[in-house]
Amino acid sequence: MDIVHQTHALVLSRAEVPYIGTGYENEFGDYSSCIIEAEKTWVVVAKIPKFSEAPNHHYYLILADAYTNELHVIERKAYFYRTEIYGYLINNTKLDRLAYTGAVINQGTRLVQSTGYDQHGSKTNGANLMVAYMSTDNNMEDSIIISDVCSDKMKAPFIKKHKRFINENDIPLFTYGNNDRICPEIGEDIKNGILMAFRREDKDNAIYTQAVSRLQEVMMSDDKVKILGKVIDLDIYCNNPSVIESNTFYAQLNKYYQDNLRMCRDVVNVVSPFEAQGYKLTYPLQEFFCICKEKLMGMEVIDKKRPSFITIEFTVMEEKVMDVGDKAADRYGGKGVVSIVVPQRLMPQLPNGRYVDMIKNSHTMYGRENAGQIFEIEENYISMCILDYCRSHYLSPEDTMDMVYRYLHIVSPQEEADMREFVDNLQQDEYEYFVMTILENECIHVSNEPITDPINIDLIGALYDEFPWIEQCYLTVPIKDSNGKYRFVKTRRPMVVAPQYTYRLKQLAEEKFSATSLSSTNLKNENAKSKDSKNNKELHSNTPIRFGPMETGDFEHMGSDIVIFNMMMYSLSPIGRRALEEMYEGDPYNIDIKLNSKAKNRSVEQLNAKLKAMGYRTFFHKKKKVRKSAVLFHTLEFEDDPNNLNPAIEFRPAAYATMEEWEADRQKCRDQLAKNAINMPALIFYGDAEEE
Repeated sequence: MDIVHQTHALVLSRAEVPYIGTGYENEFGDYSSCIIEAEKTWVVVAKIPKFSEAPNHHYYLILADAYTNELHVIERKAYFYRTEIYGYLINNTKLDRLAYTGAVINQGTRLVQSTGYDQHGSKTNGANLMVAYMSTDNNMEDSIIISDVCSDKMKAPFIKKHKRFINENDIPLFTYGNNDRICPEIGEDIKNGILMAFRREDKDNAIYTQAVSRLQEVMMSDDKVKILGKVIDLDIYCNNPSVIESNTFYAQLNKYYQDNLRMCRDVVNVVSPFEAQGYKLTYPLQEFFCICKEKLMGMEVIDKKRPSFITIEFTVMEEKVMDVGDKAADRYGGKGVVSIVVPQRLMPQLPNGRYVDMIKNSHTMYGRENAGQIFEIEENYISMCILDYCRSHYLSPEDTMDMVYRYLHIVSPQEEADMREFVDNLQQDEYEYFVMTILENECIHVSNEPITDPINIDLIGALYDEFPWIEQCYLTVPIKDSNGKYRFVKTRRPMVVAPQYTYRLKQLAEEKFSATSLSSTNLKNENAKSKDSKNNKELHSNTPIRFGPMETGDFEHMGSDIVIFNMMMYSLSPIGRRALEEMYEGDPYNIDIKLNSKAKNRSVEQLNAKLKAMGYRTFFHKKKKVRKSAVLFHTLEFEDDPNNLNPAIEFRPAAYATMEEWEADRQKCRDQLAKNAINMPALIFYGDAEEE
């Protein structure tokens, strides 16, 4: 399951190395496409920035082979966009150190990697979260509870692309001030969720709509690009440069357009002399060199929608915390959806002062029968207690390492041998620093072989035998009193709570969310689907959510009539939608909306129209609802013999119309009693039969 989750996990902004790993995480990460290593020994010929105002944000390095006549290019950018809203940020620290003319890049040097690696090059995908297994009202079944600190710890970047075609009659608004800024600069946050806003030119109302003060305000009728985040890249294409250069409305865009031409000239001026000397250009450099020459020659931009004026493409990065509706998973198939985010001070607290980050339902492990998640917590709990003991008792470095060796001897003998060999070659100051790095962690890092070093219950038992002073701990949990104030009490039973490595999966509540009430309708008088959210005209989708088989099954416990009623009111019935409109616009104290006999299901009408062509027709007959009990038992006298059932009421009860029905009910009681696992004599009822 861990391998399966690798393809669905998001790259966190601050990922961590797991406390319990296999060592093969790095082997897996070395094959990632996000890693760029120097295939040959290169010498930096030139550094050409894409944006002159931010020369270190996005640039190109022209590289010459140190031993052959070959020229290469490496693009330095802050992100990699994959699809939809998914991508990852790139760590360019090593590349930035070599970004100067004359620098030598040795073969095999890792230049670029994603932020899913730590400073030592170890692969990181998730975070070590303090997990407790408890059953509460807010984490039933697969739902989980997280703290606000955990929500921020699981923050991940999302990369969005937005392409905008601008016509000559589109007037951009100066929403970013100074009468010359129509969009954010590179690295600037988007203000008020509006990336850009345009007003269609109207000569009849130009005196009002094109006034200087009005061009800084967004009107309801304006075309707005709604998106959240920070602009990290920008590309401009123009088929009519003379207009963009002369129009004062596009001064900011013209600045970026001219800056892009400057970059193209620098590339051509640097590469052309090497090409004339007989240098061979690598394919990436050939492609980049050709694009730059075409732009300088004024070659027309060809797209699916040919831009008559300007095409501008923004790349926006938004860091989102893990929120309600988002999905997380451990490495053993245990997935869950966040149900609530609470302040950290209202989460359970361990005796060492550490707060719980995530609360999972205690029944999820038994349902999935994946004991690995409990073994991980048990092993981490023991190592956490060992380090807490070393810190609280101020043990010497030698005594601390003795505790660590005893722990590793059980869980990973090979790691113990490797660590002893490593420590024996350290100087005294290096040895003390190494011990300090172990104590700074919450748990002891362990690397186990996937097959030969499994965690099992015998290993956990051996650890408790080796460290008998380690016991389960009592948590301090908040309880709200009758005055609405919280008081903190100790749990009634001890627990094992420790870090568990957790992934954040590619499922967002935002993708499933849709806010619609009085949506527009199409020619079939159905709720129309909208692409405004995908085109960044709205922050959230307003398309009606499809009520499919799973949703129908989930709500069937309320009754089919209630499910159908809501579907007709919100979507399927035109008359029902008009009644719903009256509820929104009418008396707010009278919300009793009912469907009358004229309300018809539009989907049924469409089905009948299709069946009519085939000579068929569907009919729906209403039947009066009669509620019946599953089994009707009357007061009877149960004796020791289960076959001897005598009515406690000596005369025929008024509930039965005939004696045959009474006798049938008695037989039903006999059958039901025969199916019981345990037969117990019931009470004998006496007294007035009418009262009984």
